[in-house]
Amino acid sequence: MVDAALTVIVAVENSSENIKAVLEALDPPKNPMVQFVFGFAGASDNLPAYADKWANVDTLIVPAGCRIPHIWAEGIRQSRAKYVGLLTGQFVPREDWVARALALPWPESRAGYGGVISNNARARAMDWGIFILRYCRFSPPLSATVVEDIAADNSVYRRDLILEEESLLANGFWEPAFHTRFRRRGFDLALDPELAAEQHNRFSARDFASQRYQHAIEFGRERAETKSTTWIFMMLLLAPLLPGVFFAKVLAVATGSQHCRRHVFSSIPWIMFFLICWGSGEARGYFKALRRSN
Repeated sequence: MVDAALTVIVAVENSSENIKAVLEALDPPKNPMVQFVFGFAGASDNLPAYADKWANVDTLIVPAGCRIPHIWAEGIRQSRAKYVGLLTGQFVPREDWVARALALPWPESRAGYGGVISNNARARAMDWGIFILRYCRFSPPLSATVVEDIAADNSVYRRDLILEEESLLANGFWEPAFHTRFRRRGFDLALDPELAAEQHNRFSARDFASQRYQHAIEFGRERAETKSTTWIFMMLLLAPLLPGVFFAKVLAVATGSQHCRRHVFSSIPWIMFFLICWGSGEARGYFKALRRSN
């Protein structure tokens, strides 16, 4: 039953150190009509004790080993609102994030909004490598416009449209697959530069490499789902070239970004390392799809 104006789902993975700052920015006591869900895989992290006194803050525990898209998916199912805001513990939203999310206009064609993402001033070379790989396309300055893609890590969606895609949601909220499905159904996505968050990376190199590898497996499997066996074989043969192809694309975006360009050189070793992990995972996803089709 819908009884909240908005549900904000914060997926906490390797980021418990940021929870206090995230809570302060979201400010649950000042937003009593908003449901806040902090999701964890297993019980290794906990909300600060003072969060328990707020009736609109819930803790969600999913099985150990689940990743951020699985936490989001379960949070979306348990949401009590028409709209769901998605964040991760790696991001500290701007103090007006909730107010901006509540004020978003919703034309009938709109499936979701994505915001802008910046990196914090104390970021290290590895942090910039992660940021450039994942969020450079969404870094400021940007204008409000209809877009093909948004970062789910700082977003608001119509809950009903997500729930209507249960075949996808059963495997987690992997936003590229949902965005493709939304477009096929005639819905669009938009960027709102006032919906702002800042990355405060808490991933170690090993943890982020593992995340990239596992996410890439899912990406490759989903991408190959509707392709022919010949196409999958071709992609497996080309797999060793994937990191180089990706690097050229990433470099083109990063050098054109006011926010990222001066950090590119120092982060190149990290970018290449993470891209190799992604390329390996994507190839594994193609192989899994091939085995399933035989």
